[in-house]
Amino acid sequence: MRRRAATLHACRDNVLMAVVRSVQASRRHVALLVLLAAGWGMFVDGNLIPVLAPTTNSTIFQASTAAFFAVIGILFGPIPGALAGLVRDSSGHVLTLLIHPGLSSLEALGRAIPDILEDVVLGLIPGIAGRVNRRLLPLIAATFAAAWLSLPFLEAGNAVVAGRPGLMWTVLTTAPGDWNEPVDPGLTVYALLTAGMAALILTRWASDRRGTERVGVVLLAAGFVMIMLGAHD
Repeated sequence: MRRRAATLHACRDNVLMAVVRSVQASRRHVALLVLLAAGWGMFVDGNLIPVLAPTTNSTIFQASTAAFFAVIGILFGPIPGALAGLVRDSSGHVLTLLIHPGLSSLEALGRAIPDILEDVVLGLIPGIAGRVNRRLLPLIAATFAAAWLSLPFLEAGNAVVAGRPGLMWTVLTTAPGDWNEPVDPGLTVYALLTAGMAALILTRWASDRRGTERVGVVLLAAGFVMIMLGAHD
């Protein structure tokens, strides 16, 4: 019994002390990763797979995109992490202006800014955390926080852009089922899946691989348990 308890304490201590190594890569390779991550995000947002509605599947796919952005930020810095989100969302808004040239550019810009920043923070916040601390748990916590805060930030920004900042509190405390609001448990599912996937990806560069895998599995399991309990349709 004592040996088992000692083993559990050792595993816990290893995870608490686990460090994610910095990665050196050429600008070309980092740019390619940014484009690939952004491309995957655009693929998820497209009509090629049925993930447009706020369903369990869409949460999983969207979380994979957020996890890729976070990992790029952690491994290569906040600027590449932010660029992945910038490329993903800005390209869509530019395309919209090209397809609908009569659309007011000022109006389009107002709508685009919150949407773009929502994706930018997914890689920016974990990237900044990675500059301050290389320990695994703070990095995963930053990834969770970025995912959890990004969508409420989008909703708040949309309320301001629409000229109705007074509705911000109502928007953030109403759960219409699109998992964008803090009161919607689907948002927590999204953040858990994002953090769990990021942990599993980071296993390769972690000083304690088994502990990092366990962190990822626990977070993913928590997300799927919430789904089974009805946190997400």
